[in-house]
Amino acid sequence: MKKVKIVFLNETFNLKVDEEFWNFLEKRGGLEGLNRSEEVLNRLLELEGELFEIEKEVKKLRAKIEKLIKN
Repeated sequence: MKKVKIVFLNETFNLKVDEEFWNFLEKRGGLEGLNRSEEVLNRLLELEGELFEIEKEVKKLRAKIEKLIKN
């Protein structure tokens, strides 16, 4: 994981990114040209959507585990 600082619309985001996303950034010229890039925003939104789906699955699994513990 690499630490990345992205500035978008006067907001600063400090992120830890995996190698896949880091390679995505480097292919587009590194962080310098991408701080306000629409591509980066779109990728962050995709990752947010993926995270939301993972969180839903974790909640389902947590409920199943709690049910098993109670029984």
